[in-house]
Amino acid sequence: MNRQVNPNTNIELQVKRVPGLWIWIGISIILQVALGLFLGHAYDMRISMATGYLVATGQNPYVSQNLVSVFHNVAFQGMTSIGYPPPWPILLGLIYLLSFKIVPNLFVYNLAIKIPIIVANIALVFLASQILRRLKANEKSIQKAQFFLLFNPFLLLTTSAWGQMEPLVALWVISSFLLLEAKKYSLSALLLGMAISFKPIALPILPVVLLYLAHDSPTICIRYVLTNFLTILVLCIVPFLIFGWDPTIIIQHWNAQTSMHGGLSWVTALLPVNLAGISLSFGWAMGFFWVPALTIATWLLRNRVKDFASLVKLSVGMVLLFFVTRTWMSEPNINLILPLIVILFSIGEMPRFFASMVWILPLTFSTFNTALFQLLFLAAPLLMENLIAVSNDYYRMRYILIAVLSVSWLIIASLMIRFCYISSFSKKVVAKTN
Repeated sequence: MNRQVNPNTNIELQVKRVPGLWIWIGISIILQVALGLFLGHAYDMRISMATGYLVATGQNPYVSQNLVSVFHNVAFQGMTSIGYPPPWPILLGLIYLLSFKIVPNLFVYNLAIKIPIIVANIALVFLASQILRRLKANEKSIQKAQFFLLFNPFLLLTTSAWGQMEPLVALWVISSFLLLEAKKYSLSALLLGMAISFKPIALPILPVVLLYLAHDSPTICIRYVLTNFLTILVLCIVPFLIFGWDPTIIIQHWNAQTSMHGGLSWVTALLPVNLAGISLSFGWAMGFFWVPALTIATWLLRNRVKDFASLVKLSVGMVLLFFVTRTWMSEPNINLILPLIVILFSIGEMPRFFASMVWILPLTFSTFNTALFQLLFLAAPLLMENLIAVSNDYYRMRYILIAVLSVSWLIIASLMIRFCYISSFSKKVVAKTN
């Protein structure tokens, strides 16, 4: 006997799946809150906490101070200043007023700083799901992507535990892509400008967006650039005027970011040379290798950014190119493109090997680089010190492993760049999502 098919079956099945998703979201939130409460990177969280206090009390967050008397913790001596543009310090100041100012407890303050990051992590699940449905991904692939973003160990350890705010930047980048598709160019430019203002590692995405818009109108490109630049100007320069912060120290150290060496960069890959007794020196000019690299890539990619899938894919490639040509690259930076990579993998546009190694290698690197040990600075400071002391006893072996991991990362990232730039897109992907 033939059964009559209900045209609303798919809708009903999708609705029935929602409660299950909310259960997993609830579990993820509980897990992230626990990580956010008890764990925090010994260096980065101290800087974030100190910055929040300085901004909230009307002081310049770009001038380092000894704040042991404020937080009653010896870890807050010998402080350095924050290295991010004003938007993140301003948000940290607001968080301080709403948390430590009311409840002077470092654990509560530690969690409060992570709350926007946790919210961004959850929001990325919904945004990624929305994009995947637009790109006609099947429900099983969407569920796998959701589970990945909710429970990936690298993502949770580097954001909810570590306290790095790349998920916020990724959230604004992906939102700007969706607004771009909806032809809301001004809002898209504003959000991308916010992303760049919070963390300039999002800057390489701008050329890809402009190549995408070039198919529509040069006028739109000009308007987009002006709106983007104005947003960055307001968020990064105006706060110095409003709050009376002295920019002298920033002007004096204008090349601080380009003179940094290490992390998952090509400089770290040369560590065995140093261990062999050969001294290597790197000038700050090497920190600008990414400028000609991105310029050449932008030229080569002209007429290549034709649809939403290519926008996502080539943005990943451009950011990776930025990472591999810098002299400094922090492991949590991967979280800027991790949601985009999950989207590409879910629609069959990224091999599983790349999608896995892009976070497994940085996670392993963080372990041997003692970054994960430093997450214990509030919950178990003595254990943290002992773990770091033991790891320092084997520094030569550890540095060799770090160099090997760095080389492995550079190889994988380079292959991913090549894949993003050269591979053809699946014919099944709709050119322009409706």
